[in-house]
Amino acid sequence: MDTKKQIVRKWYEKLEFPAHFDELFEDVLNRKEIPENCVLARYNELMDQHGDVELNMMMLLYLCEELEQWFFDRGISEEIFVHTMKDLILWAEDYFKQSGGVFGIAFEVLWLGTYYSGRLFRLGRLEFEKATAWRDIPGTHIKNGDTYISVHIPEGEAMTPEACQASFDMAMEFFPKHFPEHQFDSFLCHTWMFDEQLKTVLSPHSNIVKFFDFFEVVNQEESDEIIRHIFGNGSTRENILDRPCNSSLTKWIVKTVKENGKFYEGYGIRRVAKD
Repeated sequence: MDTKKQIVRKWYEKLEFPAHFDELFEDVLNRKEIPENCVLARYNELMDQHGDVELNMMMLLYLCEELEQWFFDRGISEEIFVHTMKDLILWAEDYFKQSGGVFGIAFEVLWLGTYYSGRLFRLGRLEFEKATAWRDIPGTHIKNGDTYISVHIPEGEAMTPEACQASFDMAMEFFPKHFPEHQFDSFLCHTWMFDEQLKTVLSPHSNIVKFFDFFEVVNQEESDEIIRHIFGNGSTRENILDRPCNSSLTKWIVKTVKENGKFYEGYGIRRVAKD
């Protein structure tokens, strides 16, 4: 086996992909060749959301080697690197379900560019991205060109208030230490979870409802993102009507759709306390 394939195998094993991928992984590894120009600097030209989804997956694993060195050079722990890159498994699982059993990644190579450009980091339960506003953020003091930290909520374990607070504490230490040049005075999160209607649907003890407490929620805009996130990619107002509903949230979503109601996304801003 050539060196490139050994590196791919190393990261497949190190990230601990589930065993149900093993046979597919071996087949793809044997059939695909990592191109000579597979380096981080060429990420955007290498990854094709409409191209070879299996090769995308192999290259993403291969590039972990170079990206780990980038993390190491900045003093970022291996634990944070591995925890961050385990998101590859989530997207592999997602494509596996969408495609009917293919080990690959398509559209999400665009989003994964934030990982491979060294902008996004998994710190505990939450993910944090070094961000620069490309426009004035409505309802906030953040203007075009301002830098801030964007907060993302990956799939995973329970999003308890304690876990979220621990993540914010980690972020407040992490960014000034490793990226002092990225000045910020706010965390910003844009999510379907900031639909104020959820406060009347879910228990006040719900982790989603409690997540509101970390932010000042502003500028809610109409959006059906909640349907995709709760029912899965490819879900629409039309095709969820006959889906089984086993929670108060899914029942409310379907009821709202049948009544031609609306859903919303909102911005949440969390200002950083000044010393």
